[in-house]
Amino acid sequence: MTDFKNMRCAADKSYPPICITGQNRCYGSMMLEDLAGAHSEMTTINMYLYNMIRTGEDCEELSALFMRINIVEMHHLKIFGSLAMALGEDPRLWSGRSGCRDYWTPAYSQYPASLCSMVHNSLSGELCAIQTYEQQLAEIEDACIKANLARIILDEQIHVEILEKVIEEYRL
Repeated sequence: MTDFKNMRCAADKSYPPICITGQNRCYGSMMLEDLAGAHSEMTTINMYLYNMIRTGEDCEELSALFMRINIVEMHHLKIFGSLAMALGEDPRLWSGRSGCRDYWTPAYSQYPASLCSMVHNSLSGELCAIQTYEQQLAEIEDACIKANLARIILDEQIHVEILEKVIEEYRL
C-alpha cells in the first residue's frame, strides 16, 4: 500500500523567479484567470479545503494528503497573483478579460460528498489546470512567465499521479 502520509506533493525542481520581460495586460488577464477564474487556483484551493474537511476523521490519511496538496496550490496562487501584479493588474480575487471584472465565488466549486466523487473531481480539476497552462505556454511569449507556468505544471502532474494512486488503492 502506498504511504500517502510521506508522499511528496511538489516537484523537486525549484521555482523560477517571479519576473516579467515587459508589461502586457493580456498576459495579466490570463494570470488573473489562473488566480481567481472559475477554473483557477482559488477554486482548486477551495476544493481541497472542502475535501480535507469532509474526509477529516473518517480518513485522516487522505485528509492530510489533501492539506499538503493544498499548500502547493496556495503557492501557485501566490505566483499567479504576483505575476498579475507585475503585469499591471490588481491581484484581487477577480478575473475577466474585457475590462469587466468578476469576483471569485465559492459557487465555482463543486461539493461532492462521496470520497469517490471528491477524488475524481480533484483529478478532473488538475487535468483541466494542466491543459490551461499548456495552452498559455503556447500563447505567451514572455520567457519568465513561461518558466513559471512550466514549473507549476510539474506540480500539477504530480497531483494527477497522486490522485490516480488514490483511485487505484481505494478502488474508486
